[in-house]
Amino acid sequence: MDNGRGNGSGKESRTLLRGLLQGLLRGANVLVELAIIAFFVVTALYSAYTIYDTNKIYKAADVANFQTYRPESRGRNLSFRELQAKNDDVIGWLKVYGTGIDYPLLYSNEFDAYINKDPEGKFSLAGSVFLDYKNAPDFGDFKTIIYGHHMEDGLMFGDLDKFRSKKFFRSRRYGKIYYGGKYHGLEIFAYFQGDAYDDAIYSVISGDRAAARSFLDLVRRKAIWYRDLGVKPSDHIVLMSTCAGDTNGRYLLAAKITDKVQADPFPPEENKTFLEGPGKNFIRMLPFWWWILLPLALLILALLIRFGRRRKDLDER
Repeated sequence: MDNGRGNGSGKESRTLLRGLLQGLLRGANVLVELAIIAFFVVTALYSAYTIYDTNKIYKAADVANFQTYRPESRGRNLSFRELQAKNDDVIGWLKVYGTGIDYPLLYSNEFDAYINKDPEGKFSLAGSVFLDYKNAPDFGDFKTIIYGHHMEDGLMFGDLDKFRSKKFFRSRRYGKIYYGGKYHGLEIFAYFQGDAYDDAIYSVISGDRAAARSFLDLVRRKAIWYRDLGVKPSDHIVLMSTCAGDTNGRYLLAAKITDKVQADPFPPEENKTFLEGPGKNFIRMLPFWWWILLPLALLILALLIRFGRRRKDLDER
């Protein structure tokens, strides 16, 4: 005889199973939501660190960091000697008018010594502006090659690619270079692109007039923009080089060294710096703590929404 206990027991089992499944689903939903929240928080924290790290690199390359050391045309150049006292690899200064190029010049007999070191000799991914180790540090060679990283906001040699613009090339004619205790003029005569492994471009030429003439012919053939200054093998030139978009591509700017230093025709804002000039990136200027607070605020908001939903579910029951 069936006394009804079997049906009651079956209902209780089904109710218990249903409750168990619902509990598992709620737990799974909580885990999924927490995983999503954790993903976004970790992503936000990683982004914050990346921005912080990038900010450090760009601040390290800011020309404002070195202006106190800049040699003056007159006076005792004490500040520049102070920089040399910190690092005797500092041999001069390079400035190209109307660009962000306004940095100390470094020289070492190791090619990569200043790829990741600042002018004071401290580690910095922004590196320094430095001479090819095969060149003579007194600029006595026909061609002195100067390297710098290609960075955004016109930092280091980041403005070299702007010379692709005909207007930019035409309006930027001069600069100056300091070595041997005084400034010398720079007259820009060519902008071109090349390959990092092209020996015809990157070989050092000292007293070989034929090699110098061959190089000048090469520059004229390769030049995207060219200004005929009558450069001769007996002259001395600098070749500024920085990375282009592809792995081996290079942007190159050639300038003749002269005895006459031209006046800078550009207002200070066009000789921009990262901290003060129009090329600054607002996002990178935000302090690091702001980027920490943002993901934390998102986490708190997500938790409040989650608890609000749970309370609403409980009230509805």
